[in-house]
Amino acid sequence: MTTPATTLTNASFEELVHHTANPCVSIFIPIDRRHPDDRRAHLALKSLIADARAQLKASGIDHIDDLLGPTEAVLERPVIAEHSGGVALFLSPGFAAELTLDVPVHAMATTGTRFTVGPLLSSLTHGPTAYVLTVGAENVALHRVDRAVWSECHVADLPRSIEDALWYERDERMSSSHGGAPAGASGMSVVGHGSGAQDEDRKRRLTRYFQKVDDAVMHFLHDDPETQLVIAGTAPSVARYQLTARHHHIVAAPIGSPEEITPKELHQRVNELLEPLVMHRSDVLLERLATRVGTGLASSDLDELVVAAQQGRVSDLLVVSTHPVWISSSPRHDRLDTWEPGATDLINETVGEAWRHGARVHAVSPDRLPAGSQVAALYRF
Repeated sequence: MTTPATTLTNASFEELVHHTANPCVSIFIPIDRRHPDDRRAHLALKSLIADARAQLKASGIDHIDDLLGPTEAVLERPVIAEHSGGVALFLSPGFAAELTLDVPVHAMATTGTRFTVGPLLSSLTHGPTAYVLTVGAENVALHRVDRAVWSECHVADLPRSIEDALWYERDERMSSSHGGAPAGASGMSVVGHGSGAQDEDRKRRLTRYFQKVDDAVMHFLHDDPETQLVIAGTAPSVARYQLTARHHHIVAAPIGSPEEITPKELHQRVNELLEPLVMHRSDVLLERLATRVGTGLASSDLDELVVAAQQGRVSDLLVVSTHPVWISSSPRHDRLDTWEPGATDLINETVGEAWRHGARVHAVSPDRLPAGSQVAALYRF
C-alpha cells in the first residue's frame, strides 16, 4: 500500500465518506484473531481482488492494474494484521488506504462511485465510552476508554500524588518546626495530636489534594461534559472524591487501591462496570424509536430512510446489518439479488448520507430493530 496500515478512527472514516474520486474499490478481509493464518488471509485477499477486477472490467474501467496495484504490497507481507478482526482496503485513482478493524467483518469486494463504509461501523467509536480517573494517594491518572481500548490522557497540571499536590504545606511545616515555639527537653517543639486529630488532618489534606486533581481534570474535560467519568479507587477515596467532583456524569467504582491491583485487573473491573452503561445508551435510543415509529419522527423503511438521510433529516441512524441491498441504475431503481454495473447499495448510501449530514450512526445488536429491518432512524424533523 502507499500508506501504512492504521487503526480506524473517526477522521479516517470521515475521509472515506467524503471521498469523491472514482471508481472506488472497497475490500474487506476477515481475520480469525484466535487462529491468525496469513496463508488463509492471502488466499481470501487474492479471491477478493479477482472479484474487484471482474467488477471493474464489467463496468468498462480502464487502468485496472494501476488501480489494484497497491494490493501487491499487502500480499507480499508475511503478516497482514495481527490481533485484529479484519482488514479493509480502499483504492481509487491516486488514493490507497489500509485499515485494521477490531471487530470481525465478512469477506467482500465492492466497486462503485463511493467507498463501502457500512462494515466499518462496528469498529468505529463515536467519542469515548468513558473516562476513568484512578484516585490513590500515590497514583492518579486519567484514562480514555474507547470500547475496551484504554489510553492514558496527558492532563496538564495533574498532580500524581498528595505530596506532589501539597508540597508547599510540607515546606511550611518544615519552616515552622524551626521557629521560636516552646521547646521540650530535646529542644524540638512538642505538639500533641490525638489519633482523631491526625485523622481529620489527613482527610482535610486528601480533600485539598482531590480539589487540585479535579481542577486539572475539569479543565481537560471542558469540551466533553456528557461522557461518563468513572472514579476508581478504594471506597473511602472514591467517596471523598465524589464530594469534590464537578463533572455532571460520575460513576463510582470502589474497586480497590490503584497501587495494589494490576492494570489488567483495573481494566477488567471497570469494563464490567461500563458494559451495562453502554447497553443502556442503546436501550434509550431503541425506546425512543419504538415510541416514534408511525408519528413521522422515526422510520425503519429503507427506501424512506435514504431520502431522509439525503435531506439531512436523520439525527440518529441505527444499523443492525450492513449486508448490501443493491438497486439498479435504471429509472425504476429495481432491487437486485447481486451486484451489476452501475448498481447502488442502499444501506451504504443511507449510512454515508446520514454521516455527511451530521447524524450519529450507531451499530446495534441483531434483532433489536422492528420487523427484521437492517436500519432504522430517528428524525430531527
